[in-house]
Amino acid sequence: MQLSATGAQESGEHELKVRDACASFRALAMARSEITGKRRLAAHNVSHSNIKTRRWQHVNVQARRLWVPELGRHVSVKLTTGDLRTVDKIGLVAFAKRHGAKIS
Repeated sequence: MQLSATGAQESGEHELKVRDACASFRALAMARSEITGKRRLAAHNVSHSNIKTRRWQHVNVQARRLWVPELGRHVSVKLTTGDLRTVDKIGLVAFAKRHGAKIS
């Protein structure tokens, strides 16, 4: 690396790009259910020759705006599709109470 004025500017630009990349990485939210806390799991791809490589099993998280009759308004939540099926059956307040979460 050269220590000339142009070299210093280039390294400064590089640092800026790295900083911006880190900021955008932090802005990404993890796919996680807000009530149950379900999130991705570690797993292996297993080839025919039994070589194992790490991979992630992601959960199917959906952002939904649900009507809560007990509160008389809509509530926006991120839930897995399995959670949404249970919410359809027993209601959001009962589901949250079952998992120790508060709906406000």
